[in-house]
Amino acid sequence: MKKFKWILLFIVACISTDALALEFSPYLLQKLNRIYEIKTQGRTPVAIFDLDETVINTDQRMLLSTLAALPDMASRYPQEVQLTSQVTIADFRALENSYSVEELLQGLGVTNGRFIQELAERRLNIYLSPEYVSADTSIHCANHWVRALFDLGTKVYFVSSRYLSLQGQETVNSLFQNGFIRESDDFAVLLRPDGMGSIEFKRASFQYITDRLGPAHAPDAEVAFVFENEPENINAMVEYFPLADAFFIPGAFVQDEPLKSSIVRLPTESYCQ
Repeated sequence: MKKFKWILLFIVACISTDALALEFSPYLLQKLNRIYEIKTQGRTPVAIFDLDETVINTDQRMLLSTLAALPDMASRYPQEVQLTSQVTIADFRALENSYSVEELLQGLGVTNGRFIQELAERRLNIYLSPEYVSADTSIHCANHWVRALFDLGTKVYFVSSRYLSLQGQETVNSLFQNGFIRESDDFAVLLRPDGMGSIEFKRASFQYITDRLGPAHAPDAEVAFVFENEPENINAMVEYFPLADAFFIPGAFVQDEPLKSSIVRLPTESYCQ
């Protein structure tokens, strides 16, 4: 027990005062012990994060995208547009799945299937454009958690299905503006090329990281943590990085599926106490 307390004291001493401004949950603070152990072995710890709804809150971008999709639909769906235009950020935060257009609109009294489908398509196109990326914010304390990992010498990969051609520079700008990264940090941002499916891109990225951390490039690196909000993606992460602690962030998903038994559900409020 004394050794564990000493390790925690060492970790806290290494974390910046910015990161300590908000206290991590005891569970995550304890997990930092693994970073310490990897470092004391002379190895490089690695963490892999998805972005949207894993460490980045896109509720505001989703709201703005929803509202921006409505004007071109008003003449064909006047009643549905009138009801949908009353949507607020609180409506998104009350959803079981904040990506679900159907769940959102049912809460507003809209049941027209054709309207729901068309709005979903229009909203997604706007959401995936560069238009409102600057409205994104850090999930509470997630930026402090990432900064703590950097302070302890962790290499971080951000792997997102955002399209490189549409949101590449905006994504990097957002990571800087929201306090996730600094110029001196050891990080890489991997974004999806045009024409590639999401899970196809994720698996290709995980293979790329596996290759980059192999004997020819970084034989002393070890993937310690992986974080994702999509069940399909976190299950794939466990396949590629079976020794990593895998964390699933619930609340927003495109496709649901059962989680592998080794995956820990970590609600966003669990980044900090």
